[in-house]
Amino acid sequence: MLLNEKSLQVREGVRLTQAMVDRALANVDPVDAVGRSDALAALEQRLPAAGKASAGMRC
Repeated sequence: MLLNEKSLQVREGVRLTQAMVDRALANVDPVDAVGRSDALAALEQRLPAAGKASAGMRC
């Protein structure tokens, strides 16, 4: 998975802006979180099903 300054593209082809990722990670309790990669994996699991439908339409 590649992370750049502008966006994060996950397996399903859904693009998340860095601000969206930062907001989601800000809501993770650092005491409970094992690490940033686990938080990102949890975020990927919460993506809407619509993201999976657009997998063939990558940017």
